[in-house]
Order: sequence, then C-alpha cells, then structure tokens
Amino acid sequence: MLESLTASAIGVAALAVPRDERWCALLTHELLHALGLPYDRSHVAGPHHHCARPECILYGRLDVPSVVRMILRGGLPRDLCSACQRDARVARQASDSGHAEDTEAYDYTTWLNALVELNPDNPRPYGLRAQVHENQGRYDSAVDDLTKAVERDPDNPVEYMYRAQAYYRLEEWDEVIRDLSKAIELGPGAKTATCYRNRGSAFLHLKDFRHAIEDLERCVELRPDDPPVLDNLARLLVTCADESVRNGPRAVELARRACELTGWSKPWALSLRGVGV
Repeated sequence: MLESLTASAIGVAALAVPRDERWCALLTHELLHALGLPYDRSHVAGPHHHCARPECILYGRLDVPSVVRMILRGGLPRDLCSACQRDARVARQASDSGHAEDTEAYDYTTWLNALVELNPDNPRPYGLRAQVHENQGRYDSAVDDLTKAVERDPDNPVEYMYRAQAYYRLEEWDEVIRDLSKAIELGPGAKTATCYRNRGSAFLHLKDFRHAIEDLERCVELRPDDPPVLDNLARLLVTCADESVRNGPRAVELARRACELTGWSKPWALSLRGVGV
C-alpha cells in the first residue's frame, strides 16, 4: 500500500514539474560527466564517479523517478555542490593558464594534466587525456595513459576497448586482439559487437582468416540488421585470399539481407549480390 501511494505521489509530482526541467537536469548531469566531473574522489560515491552530495546535480541517482523524489524533498538540483564547483574552478584555472591563442587549436593536455595531478588514482582523467593524445596523433602517449586507466580500473571493459583503438592506430595487431579479447571477457554490453568487428579486422591484418570470419559472424549474430556489418562479412567470404574459407552461398545470403534492409538502393550491396550469383 505504501509503495502504491509513493508511486502515485511521484506520478503527480512528475505531472507538476515541467518535462523540459527534468530533461534539462538529466542532460546537464551527463554533459558534466563528459567533462570529467567530479575529479576529486573525496566526494565521489560509487563505481561511476558520481558526487556523494544529494544537493549536487552530479548526484548518483538522477534518473527521472529519482529527480521527482528530489523535487518532493526539496527541489530540483540545478547546480554543482561546493566541492564540484571547486573542482571546476581548478580545471578552469589550469585551462586559462595554458590557453593558446585563438588562432591556434587549444591543446587540452594542460587542463587534463592538472586533473591527473589533482586526483592521480582516478582513471577518468587518464582516459580523457588519452583521447586528446589520440586525436592529435600521439598514439604511444594514448596507450600510456590508457594503461594507467586500466591499472586503476582493471574491470572496466571500455578502457581496454579504447587502448585497443590506440594500438590499432599503431598497427600492433596482437595487442589489439589481446585488449579486445579482455573487453569481450568483461562484457562491454552494447559495444560487444564492435569488439568482435574490430578484433576480426585485426585478425585480417594478421591473415588469420578463419578467426576473422568467426568474429565477423559473431558480429552479425549480435547486429543482424546492420547492412555494413553484413557487407563486411559477405565481402570477406567472396574475396578472401584463402580459398578454403570462401563461402559463396553464405555471402549471397548476407548480401540479399543487406539489399532488403537498404531497399535495394545501395550499390555495394547490389554488387555483392551480383558476385554471389
């Protein structure tokens, strides 16, 4: 009975609070996470680096029902708590002190270096700095930072995926396979298909065609309605250098499915269909 009354109260409050306000809070929460806040672990709770203070917009429970509960208890959180505001000021000061001229691309490494110094045990700043390194072609540095992130959060499959991406740029195929295998083992959820696709690509570079096909088949199982995924496997089954693993009938099946999904409008799918026939 109490649960029913609570649910009813939440439903009434949800109607009373404008929908755009609720979504504004949710989006602000996620955007601040994307910037790496909070940085200081002294006020972080839980494995996802949320703020431990309920008055903060980075509080750990900011799904719609929880937002409504907060509103019932004292209003919608609209700002960072004092601790998160301090984190943001430190980052801003580091950014301002090293900001390049407007005519140049700003290297955010200066800012991220400050975040790492602020909290060296937090994996998130290392991962963010690795993205900057990779975007600017510093793939070895990206690997170094992602290795630090992995050391601090060894059960996070995403860190292994990102490090595999940096290794891919360096054409270190064995390392790519190792990291993606670990990510798959840990279970990256919605990214599992991507892991199989990328690991299959690494196997292709090593001319390990059988394992490449196995991985691309797993990718198709997970994403059976994705035309480019179907196309990748179909092309390999038709053109593989190892004739023993070619499979024309399977390639035709995949190509036909890709054509159906794209309304028979994509030249690449139609060309494969022709090859198979």
